[in-house]
Amino acid sequence: MTTVDRLLGPASGGWRRVHHWGVWCAIALVAFAVASPQAAQAANSRSQIEIQNHTIEPVRVFVAYRSISPNGQFGWFNTKDETTWVLQPGDRTLLVDRGFTVNADIIRIRARGEKTGRQWNWGQLFIGSFVRGASRVKGKKLFTIWTEEGLAQFSDRHTRRTIAVKNETKETLTVCVAYHAKAAKGAWGWQNTKCETPSTFKPGEKRTLRHEGSYVRANAIKVHARNASGDRVWVLDRDKALFVGDYEGTGGFQGTYTYTITEADGLRNAALTLQSVRLTPATVGSGHTVEVVMDYEVGGVLSRKERQVKEEQRIERAGKVVGRYTNTVLRQPGVYRTKRKVTIPLLADLGKYTVVGSVTAGKDSDSKRATLQVAEP
Repeated sequence: MTTVDRLLGPASGGWRRVHHWGVWCAIALVAFAVASPQAAQAANSRSQIEIQNHTIEPVRVFVAYRSISPNGQFGWFNTKDETTWVLQPGDRTLLVDRGFTVNADIIRIRARGEKTGRQWNWGQLFIGSFVRGASRVKGKKLFTIWTEEGLAQFSDRHTRRTIAVKNETKETLTVCVAYHAKAAKGAWGWQNTKCETPSTFKPGEKRTLRHEGSYVRANAIKVHARNASGDRVWVLDRDKALFVGDYEGTGGFQGTYTYTITEADGLRNAALTLQSVRLTPATVGSGHTVEVVMDYEVGGVLSRKERQVKEEQRIERAGKVVGRYTNTVLRQPGVYRTKRKVTIPLLADLGKYTVVGSVTAGKDSDSKRATLQVAEP
């Protein structure tokens, strides 16, 4: 007898009742949503919200949330930051807004360091569960604001996990994992930072990491991998760790975290590569607009300070610059496309122009050229 049969009766009638029950539930839910969209949204269960500060500075927290007010009004609240919360290092608090314990199905959450101005932003998150009853509040959701400096101070509150790596690329990779753990003498810190223990993973291989004969147990990791030829790298941002433990723990162990390296995440082992500069259209009349499209890649070898990328489009005629457009933006390792619309002057000379696209980061730069034809409109 199936689980459904045990709950609803023998097989001869159990599935039939399931079918009828499902149809009627679907009809009821559709009617519920059509009759009252707000009521349908309010049918989500909601969670209370806890915030903890695992940094070394006070942080101010901003939370907009969708909920039901004490008088039964459903909608968004605190959207203009009427209430903010300041947490000292190590503080953990249940959010209360003007006497109301915050509970929500959707939130927008961000934070700012009171001393450094550093920003954290989780964006918009669904933290409820679908169709559980409009008046139901189910549990709490914990959000931790943290920095690497804070890890050293608050790590005794975290559980740790063993670390496994899985290679889902088509190449054999040498993988280096730095990890934040408790040393034999009881002090927390980063280990294997100089890749004293590299690991080789064949395509498809998955393995739990060891260091100096023992399993790696950590609450945060940094990952760097490269292929045999060295022309491609896989990098988890080396300036920011990935937290893999449990913020609600007490320093014990909790299972295994698997970090998967995929083909799509591979980057050229270079600082900066401009792949193409294209013009749309390539022939325009004076006074018309041309779109300059640049594709470029920020490789895995730049530090965060070096990732301020200067994007530039320069228009030249007979070796003379007649137009220049620049933009500077912070980039993480990855592939980017930037588009800029450029208007050709109304009385521009007819003939060939050169559009030079370039990207610069730190001491590294790359550029490419494209030909633009200005003709009679």
